[in-house]
Amino acid sequence: NNPRNREERETAQGFYQSLEPIDKEFSGLDAIELIDAEDVLDTTQNSLDDLWNKDFPQQRMNHLLNILSNHIARYVQGKLNEENLWGGPYSQIEKSLSEGINVCERWVESC
Repeated sequence: NNPRNREERETAQGFYQSLEPIDKEFSGLDAIELIDAEDVLDTTQNSLDDLWNKDFPQQRMNHLLNILSNHIARYVQGKLNEENLWGGPYSQIEKSLSEGINVCERWVESC
């Protein structure tokens, strides 16, 4: 166990600790309503900031952001697919679309 291995292990542990809250939040994302997704985005943004401050490599961060972005897009699409967009009550559809837009805009702002 040389000092370099120990340093790499500590760095990896720091990355893991920063990523753990994201894993927890995203594993339960599909079970929450669109209106509550902003809490998930707040936690994710804080975790990503923490990760970036630990010198997480930029290429890996870009890849992680793409993965998270795709997951969020699929989540919003899935929630909207639960609605009867063409035949449901206008007020409910407008509310759901607005919430979906808010989630997407919030994510774009945080990136």
